[in-house]
Amino acid sequence: MTLHAFTDASQQAYGAATYSRHLYEDGSVTCRLVASKSWIAPLQDVNIPRLELMAAVGLRLAEAVGNILNLPKHEWLFWSNSADVFYWIRGCIRKFKPFVANRVGEVQSLFDP
Repeated sequence: MTLHAFTDASQQAYGAATYSRHLYEDGSVTCRLVASKSWIAPLQDVNIPRLELMAAVGLRLAEAVGNILNLPKHEWLFWSNSADVFYWIRGCIRKFKPFVANRVGEVQSLFDP
């Protein structure tokens, strides 16, 4: 079994969803939604890359699900369509402004980029 966490954002909202994927001995595969969470975007203007980063912090949901299911972290996969988020998460938080640094630090504390 593997755990797949997806994050996405728009101007109106952002969210995260976690799915379990089971590969059976006969080669068949099933996928099930395990948990999801959504948030309404802030009223003040926030650009899409920052909203995508806020959605990535929703990986706390994946951590909770993975711990409940007793899955080792190497069986967890994370999906995002934002290259900015991947760049930030793999970067050094000291070179980012506080908004980005705080969120990147949280994601990096949960998972090894």
